Formats: sequence, structure tokens, C-alpha cells
Amino acid sequence: MSTKVKSTYLIVAGFILCLLGIFSALPNGNSASVKDSICTEETSGVVRDVSSYNSITAGRMYRVTLEYEAGGERLTLETTSRYSVDQDQSVTVHYNPEDPSEIYVEELEDSKANRIIKNVIMIAIGAFVVYLGIQARMAAEAGAGE
Repeated sequence: MSTKVKSTYLIVAGFILCLLGIFSALPNGNSASVKDSICTEETSGVVRDVSSYNSITAGRMYRVTLEYEAGGERLTLETTSRYSVDQDQSVTVHYNPEDPSEIYVEELEDSKANRIIKNVIMIAIGAFVVYLGIQARMAAEAGAGE
């Protein structure tokens, strides 16, 4: 495989990493930043059950069953998380007053700082890979011109 082709792969891979970092930073319906804005009510909840499983894409994950009270009604909900919690642990549940089954539990989510750091690292690595690809392309063209 020629150096020009390899450098093209590097440039494309770098751009893909940059785009992934940018798009994962944008709010979507499941992102914590969106849930922060719609889950405006707060109550305490209790972790009733925790089980772990391995996900092909995310590694070790936890299935967490929560019990909490919202709008005078006791609710039980199962959710997934990358973070382990203990059975019978108290957690703070932020819920949507219009749909109390829509929740956000800080103990089960990445912190905002953690999310920002991950995205910045992904964008930086992508930019570095693009830079390497451009350098390789320039070196190949300089060598071909001689």
C-alpha cells in the first residue's frame, strides 16, 4: 500500500474521531444535559437490586432497579449504568414531573466534567491523527517530486 493511500486513511480516521467527539458532545434525547433540563423535580430513591453484565460495546454494565416516590406514587424502574451502586443505597432521583418514569440519577451517570474531558480527548486525538496523515502525505509528495 502506498504512503499516499495510508495517509488518506489516517486523515479520514482522524476526521471521524473528531466528528465523533463533536457529535457526542451535542445534546440528544438521552443525554444527561437534556435530562438535567427536563427532570426538574427531585426525590430520594433506594437501589433495590443490582446485577452486572458484559456489553460488547460498553464493557461491564449494571442493571439497576430503583424505587422512588414521585407525585405521591411509588415507582419501581429498571435502568442501566456503567457505574456500580450498592443494593439498598440511597440515591437522588431527578424526574420529569410530566412523566415520572423519565429519570436522571447522578450516581449512575458521568459527571459533566468527565463528559467534557472525554470529548476533548477524542477531538484532540482525531486532530493529531489528521496532522500525522497530512505530514505523511506531504512527505510522500515531496519524495515523489524529487
